[in-house]
Order: sequence, then structure tokens, then C-alpha cells
Amino acid sequence: MVDGLCGAVLPSRPAQPPTAPETCRHHIARGGGVTSPRMWAVAFFVVTYVLTGLLWLPAIRSGQPLATVMQGPAGLLVLLATVTPSLVAIVLAGVESGQRGIGELLGQGIRWRFGLGWYAVAIFLTPLLWAIALAIGRIVGAGTPEVRLDFLIPVAAIGEEFGWRGYALPRLQPRFKPLRASLLIGVVWAAWHLPYYAFPEVHPLPFAIDFSLFAVVLVSHSVMITWLYNSSGRSVLATMIYHHSIHLASVIPVVPGVAGGLVFALVHVGAAAATGFVSGGSLVGVRRTRSVTPSVTPASP
Repeated sequence: MVDGLCGAVLPSRPAQPPTAPETCRHHIARGGGVTSPRMWAVAFFVVTYVLTGLLWLPAIRSGQPLATVMQGPAGLLVLLATVTPSLVAIVLAGVESGQRGIGELLGQGIRWRFGLGWYAVAIFLTPLLWAIALAIGRIVGAGTPEVRLDFLIPVAAIGEEFGWRGYALPRLQPRFKPLRASLLIGVVWAAWHLPYYAFPEVHPLPFAIDFSLFAVVLVSHSVMITWLYNSSGRSVLATMIYHHSIHLASVIPVVPGVAGGLVFALVHVGAAAATGFVSGGSLVGVRRTRSVTPSVTPASP
């Protein structure tokens, strides 16, 4: 258990990240075959993509602006699509390991004993990055800032984090290690948002530029959330707080346009790189130069 950010010290040899949940390490399928954890993660990605696409289809085919769509029946399907990752994760956890698997997954959402320092990271890191990007954008004269409010209720945080972090991440880290698992999930996570780009009024920049910048930011977030998840003892509560802070940070103005978007993306890339540096590349806790006994260990399921 982590007692706080300041107490999170790792030795020169980084501690190992959390392993896959016990119930999914080598699940024996009814047909007698062995299904590895990463194959369950692949199944999660595929099912989530298919269901999300089907739920978005009526809104996209309507040809109406997203604000108009959200006021009609298709808007309910869009809201359901935003919680698809967590719903799919719960179902697959049950198929994979029964009630025990569902209990393990949902139990990560109530792990709250991870230190005030990590609470501070979860709450304040993203708003800090937005403020830094705003300051740099103003200094370089990238444009006039404007406010772009996002959802201020935790629908996305609850609806996504049990899937991306609670389910997929523990099944990918043992094989791909934290950084590569984070990058993979980040790319999948970014591409999952592609239906929004069917509505030009939501993303005014040319698609290739807008989505590329968006993907860079989300992949950077994925690295930082993995660091938080591992350091908090596999707490999805911590990642939900972080995820929701992204939406709450939208009260801070952003500098629009390509230049402003580039500054915004580079600030997030720098922050993601910093998490790798301070954790000694392990994406677990904070490593100091002096070698001491590890105080950051993944919490038991």
C-alpha cells in the first residue's frame, strides 16, 4: 500500500508492476484450451469497438449536429456508448471468471487507501497541465484563449475506467510491461473516440491534424494514468478521479488552432515523459537516487 506520494520511494532497480488478476492468469476455457490474459484484453477491445460503433451509427447517419442528436432518442444511444468499455469489462470478467472476476474488477473502484499525495496527483495534475499549456500559448502568441466546456458529470470516468484500466491494463502489463501496455491502450482509447469526428462542429480543425493531436494527448494521459494506477495499488477509483479531472479542467481556457493544439500536446508529452523519469522507467511510484527498501508495492486484490 502507498502511504503518500512523498513516501513513494523506489530502489535503483524498479519494482515490478502489478501482475494480471489471479482469476485470469491462465483461464481454462470449457473447450479445454488455455486463454491468456492478453487474449481477453483483445476480446475486450473488439467487443467494445463493435458495440460502440453500433450505438453511434444512428447519430452519425442522422446528419444532424451532435448537439441536436443529443436531444433526441439517438442521444441516449450515444450516452450508452460512453459507458460501453466498463459494461463490456464487467460482462467479460463474469464470462472469464464468474462472480469472483466481477468482484475483483469492481473492487478496484473502492480502493481508496492510496495516500494524499496520489489523491493530489489524480485531482490536480491535469488542470496544472492545462494551465501550463495556456501560459505557454499566450507567451508564444499562439492565439486568443477560449473555454470549451466538456462533460462536468463523471459519466465518462465511470463508464470507461473499469474497462481501459480495470480490465485491459492488468492483462497487458505482464506481457508488454507498463510503458508499452500504456501506449497500446492509449492508441486504442484514442481511436475509440473516432465517432466524435463525424461531427465537424465538434472538432473544427482538419481531421488529420485534430485527431493526431488528440491521440498524442490521450496516449500521454494513458501513460500518466498507468503510473497512477500502479502507484495507488491498482485503484480504479484513482484513475476515475484523474479521468474526471480531464473534463473538469475544461473550465480552463485553451488556445485554439494548430499552434495552440501543438503546445497543448507537447505539454502532455513532457508530463508523460516526466512520469517515466521520476519512476525510473517502471511507472510505479517515485524513485530517488538513494537506494532504499521499496515502499511502493501493488495492493493485494
